[in-house]
Amino acid sequence: MDISKGCSYSCCDQCKQHPTFHTIQKLCNINECLDHITTLDISSSRISEVPEFIGNLVNLVKLDLSSNELKTLPLSLIKCQHLTDLILSHNTFTQVPQCLIDGMHSLKALDLSHNQLLDINIKPFCVQQLLTLNISYNSKLNTLPQWLWSIECNLLESLDISFTNCLNNIALDPYLNMYGIGNHLKYLYLSNTNSDVRKLDFIKNLKNLRNIVLDNKDTTIKKCRNYFHDVPLVFNYRFKFIDSLSMIDVELSTIGSRVYFSFPSIRFLNLSNNSIVLLPDSFSELSNLEVCDFSNNQILKIPESFKSLKNLKSLILNNNWLSTFPEIIEDLINLEILDLYANKLEICPSWNLNSNIKLLDLEQNIFSTETNIDINIKANYSKLLENLRSSITENRIIGPLFIEEPDDTESETDGSSSHYSLYSTSECDDHELVNMREHQGDTCLKPEEFWDCDTYEFTTDLFDPKNFELNLMNELKTLENSSNVNDKKNARSLRLANEHYFCPNDELPK
Repeated sequence: MDISKGCSYSCCDQCKQHPTFHTIQKLCNINECLDHITTLDISSSRISEVPEFIGNLVNLVKLDLSSNELKTLPLSLIKCQHLTDLILSHNTFTQVPQCLIDGMHSLKALDLSHNQLLDINIKPFCVQQLLTLNISYNSKLNTLPQWLWSIECNLLESLDISFTNCLNNIALDPYLNMYGIGNHLKYLYLSNTNSDVRKLDFIKNLKNLRNIVLDNKDTTIKKCRNYFHDVPLVFNYRFKFIDSLSMIDVELSTIGSRVYFSFPSIRFLNLSNNSIVLLPDSFSELSNLEVCDFSNNQILKIPESFKSLKNLKSLILNNNWLSTFPEIIEDLINLEILDLYANKLEICPSWNLNSNIKLLDLEQNIFSTETNIDINIKANYSKLLENLRSSITENRIIGPLFIEEPDDTESETDGSSSHYSLYSTSECDDHELVNMREHQGDTCLKPEEFWDCDTYEFTTDLFDPKNFELNLMNELKTLENSSNVNDKKNARSLRLANEHYFCPNDELPK
């Protein structure tokens, strides 16, 4: 029965005389079909209290109370012995409702996300059969409850604590791996939990983990971002069951060479929106890898060893710095999606050698698909391009990468070159060079053959050696003072240049 947002809905044959319910108050008057209701949706109804009669729905299996103004629940809900799914998201709960602490042991899925929970340290009775727990988007939560490792919480498979501060306080217990989530947890969501490599040590106790998400999903929230400049040390342990890892936008710059040891069974890997430059050859050991997303990084090269990834179906490399692409497409026999949009490729990859490809984008590279793709297969490429573009929401353009060519007229001077390094520590900086050229322009220096006789000054005065020597000494002193000033300027220029020196990265290919 759906009465969310005041909707009209016919509940069953027994209440055709009351076919619609415009408000939850009208529902209170219907008694003849209560025993038959298994699903009740009262979401987005702007209610602040749940009627007591809901506890009389003894066959209720799913109850959706999301997007209301609820702060508590009636104790009568304990009588709903068959209730397995309870959705309480987007309300104003500050603590776990008492009915969950005292009973409702049949619950298998509980959603308390988007509330104002202060803590959940009291163990709810409902955890005994609980398979899925979502407490994400409760920013005031700052402790991961200890009861998650209790023997009563031995069936929990999915835990979402994204957008909380639960990882700020995790009790160190040598027996964490013996009970509770240590044995059965498979799906762990830690997006925007203010995490770093030190806060993930507890993961090593989750022996059956299958899927882990460490993304930063909301770029506008700075306080709870995850930061992993390097792969967390906890991943040096062997997680033989993990088949999906997502670390989107976590400022990751390097990938450990032992990734094959940590994730021997991984199938889905998403490391997009990071600062990765190099990929280790050890990636070729991930024989089960099917989906690999490295988009929006700074990757310079794809290892030749990628040809060993025979199960790879999707390779996403758009918006990187690739200048070459190895001849591996033909070897990736199961590859269906290849995205090389917005790189720096100079030569078109031999994609047509793999007839299995269904989605392809080669636009915005240095080469032009218009002139570098054979006319006989251009129609096929257009279809593959359309398939990929229709599967994404990103706005993309068609055509080669536009590279602005330098203006030759700016670099031409009077027979001399003006190419200077941006990192030069020469004694003459650009400002002084401009002044020098202006000074040269003012003096109007000319070759000797163009000297004018009229420019000579004739005088009848007698030559006085002493007077000449005195004038010469004065001119030398003037030149010396001017030289000292220039030395100070040059010294300042040199010091500033050294403060902004260029240091190449040793990891980059020479």
